[in-house]
Amino acid sequence: MLNLFYTAASWEVLDAGALEIMRERVLPEVREEVASCANRKNIIRRLAGEILLSVAVKQCWGLDRNSYRVLRGQGKPRLEGVTGIHFNISHSGDYVLCAVSDAEVGVDIERRGVARMNVACRFFHPREVCGLEGLPVEEQHTRFFDYWSVKEAYLKFKGTGLRQSLSSFWVEFAGTSVLLRENECLVPVHVQACCLDERYSCYVCSSLNEPVVIRRLDLIR
Repeated sequence: MLNLFYTAASWEVLDAGALEIMRERVLPEVREEVASCANRKNIIRRLAGEILLSVAVKQCWGLDRNSYRVLRGQGKPRLEGVTGIHFNISHSGDYVLCAVSDAEVGVDIERRGVARMNVACRFFHPREVCGLEGLPVEEQHTRFFDYWSVKEAYLKFKGTGLRQSLSSFWVEFAGTSVLLRENECLVPVHVQACCLDERYSCYVCSSLNEPVVIRRLDLIR
C-alpha cells in the first residue's frame, strides 16, 4: 500500500478562524509545541502535516489519533509501538504532503524556479551536472528541481537526510522511469513522479513497485 495525502492553500491569507480549526484537530502537545513558534507559515505547515498524518493513519489503518504517539528527534520520525506503518512529510510553497505506506517511504516536493547551476556544481553528481548543462534553459530549470526532489525523497526514504552527500549517488530519467545509481550499481527502489501542480516537482520513493494513490484533503472542513 502506498498513499499520498496532500493539502493546498494560500497560507498567507488563511484567516484566524481557519487556523483555530486546525489547532483543534491536533493533540494538546502539538498545540503547545507550535505556541512557541513565531513563524506563522511554519506553524500552519506543522499543523497541516500533523492533521494529514492522523487522517492518513485513520483511513488506511483505522487507528485513532489518541492511540499512538509520533516520535521525532531520534532519526526518522515514526509511530511509537506501532509496526508496519511508515510515513514521511514534505512541504513547499502552498503544498503540504504526507506519504504513508506499509513499507519504507520518502516524499519530497519543491516549488520550481530558476536552476541554480552553482548549487548543482557544488552538490550534485557530475553526471547530473553534465545532464543539466546539455539542456535548453527552460528544461534545465525543470530538471534541476526534479533532480533535487528525487534526491531528497531518496535520502528521506533511507532516513539519512542530508547526512549523506547529494553527490554520492545520481538520478537517471529514462522516459517515464526514474532510476538511482550508487557506485555504478542500480539502487533497488521505485521512484514515482506525482503531478500535483505543473509549478512543482514532486516524487515518492518506496521499496514497493505499485502506483501511488493520491488523495487531496481540505483541512478546515
